[in-house]
Amino acid sequence: MVFLGNFFLGLATLFFFGLFYNLLFKKMPGGDAGVGHAWAILILVAGFCVCMAIVAAIIGQKGGFAWLGSSSTMRFLTATGGFLLTLAGFFFYTETGGGGSGISGIIRKISVVLLPLLLLGWGAIHLNDGLRAFLPAALPRWLSIVTFVVGSIPVITFYAGRKMQTFSALANRGELDSFEQGLVQRIDSTDVMTGMGSLLVHTPASRKRIIREKALAKIKSRPDWQEELARLLTTRWAPEALGFLAHNEVENKALLANAVSEGIFVQAAEIRRGIRDANHRDNLYAGQFYSEVSAVLEVLKHFKDTGIDYRPAVQELRNAFYEPCRYDKPDFKAPELLDKWLKQ
Repeated sequence: MVFLGNFFLGLATLFFFGLFYNLLFKKMPGGDAGVGHAWAILILVAGFCVCMAIVAAIIGQKGGFAWLGSSSTMRFLTATGGFLLTLAGFFFYTETGGGGSGISGIIRKISVVLLPLLLLGWGAIHLNDGLRAFLPAALPRWLSIVTFVVGSIPVITFYAGRKMQTFSALANRGELDSFEQGLVQRIDSTDVMTGMGSLLVHTPASRKRIIREKALAKIKSRPDWQEELARLLTTRWAPEALGFLAHNEVENKALLANAVSEGIFVQAAEIRRGIRDANHRDNLYAGQFYSEVSAVLEVLKHFKDTGIDYRPAVQELRNAFYEPCRYDKPDFKAPELLDKWLKQ
């Protein structure tokens, strides 16, 4: 089996040299000759991939993936998935002849050579125990990881780029996906006189502009929306009301000044409850409550000239992080913000 594996590895090497020459040293001809050239590259790529697939199968059969651990089924699935993703990356690097402009073109020119060399080296080391004996014990594992990373980068970046382009296009054109359309319908159907609290979650600046503007318009269609906002600051909707105030201006700050202090106390109680009622250690993490605390401090910037002393409320918010818990609490990041504010 090892002899057969080395045979196909040698054949893959010949395919690589042919591909290397045609991609990087032979100019793409025009006309019918160009079609023939493209077919030649396709055959060389397919030949290389088939040969390396056979090599990988032989390596797996002789236990070359034992370092992956776990069960034989998981080893097979992990190795197969990684190998296929690497080959997909190889196809990506060769689809434009290893060309392109700018940095992406340089990366392709390097990778169209580097990735096959890594695969060939990977095959040689995993097939031949004698060769592996002269090399560091960790080299097969690290060579596998490096090969997989180089191969998977274009696939990951391609799909991530497509996703970002889709989101960007939707945002620029003001279009909504099906989930966002559902949010808009929910906003439209909400009775602002009885359900204004549920609209507040859509008003921070991080929300999509068209959804945020629709929620703000619905809220401000209520004549006494500022009075209702002050009331909500004393209820379970206080975190959402504080989020609203962190990102939106109000006309009557004097009306809301005292309610902001009450809202901070409610937020502190919510943090205490979140820590106290955690039913698993993974439910507590270092960045937890950071956005809530940031929103509170942003609100205080807007209300600093109202004459209200917010220090007792902020101190209670800081004390909330001392709430006991049945698990070891993480080193929360949010208290650092509060300590800084209290010192100032």
